[in-house]
Formats: sequence, structure tokens, C-alpha cells
Amino acid sequence: MAKFASPIKVDRPKTPTYNLTQAQIDEIRQQAHREGMHAGTYACNAMYSVAMLMALRDELGFGHVRLAKVFRRTQKLFDEIADGTLDYAELAETLREEAGINVIIERSKGSAAQSPVEAVDMFKKMRLAQKGYGVRLR
Repeated sequence: MAKFASPIKVDRPKTPTYNLTQAQIDEIRQQAHREGMHAGTYACNAMYSVAMLMALRDELGFGHVRLAKVFRRTQKLFDEIADGTLDYAELAETLREEAGINVIIERSKGSAAQSPVEAVDMFKKMRLAQKGYGVRLR
């Protein structure tokens, strides 16, 4: 044949198309949500750990040994929360009852107005995924 393109050629989509049930789509969404929660938990764990260690170093003069000890204990708590042994609400209630510290969550001034929420109440409403992430010191 000649060098011309076939007039009968069918254009196929460049990306594959799949048929999924609504239940399959819902499961994919739930899995993505769980993975996002895990990633968010990991990032929050790391950010909190760095801020806490810097505050202990700057305000109380903690050195490497005490910082490492506090860090390990904090990570142990995160692990116990992740495996379901401990619960954030229990920890917040213990702080409130035994240390007189009640953690209140407020939005920043630039955010949409919302009344402050006690951490204990928020933690009771939350359901965190069972699998957690850890952060380690090197």
C-alpha cells in the first residue's frame, strides 16, 4: 500500500476507562481519606515534636539527654494512641483534672468565625485511624 493513513483507523482513548460500582468508588475514596489522615498525623507529629523540643530547650534549658528522653516518651504516647491503647480524650481529661490545664482550640483571627472548642470535646468526637506514624531522632 501507499504511504497514506488508513481511513478506517479508529481513534482509541489515550487513557484507559474503567467501569466501577458505587461501592468500589466509595471504598477508593475511604482509602484515600485514611491515607490522607495518616499523612496528616505524621506531619502533625513531626511539627509538634520539633516545637515542643525547641520550647523545652529554649525555656527550660533542656540539653540533648533530657530532650531525647522527653521525645521518646512523647513518641511512646503517640504509638499508644495509634494502636488504641490510649485515647486523646483520656489524656486531655487527665491534664484538665490533675494539672489544671484545659486545652482550648481557637481559630486564628483571619479564619471564619467559630467559637472556641475544648480539646476534650473535639477528641471525643474524632475517630482517628488505627495505624499511626512515628518520628525518630537521629
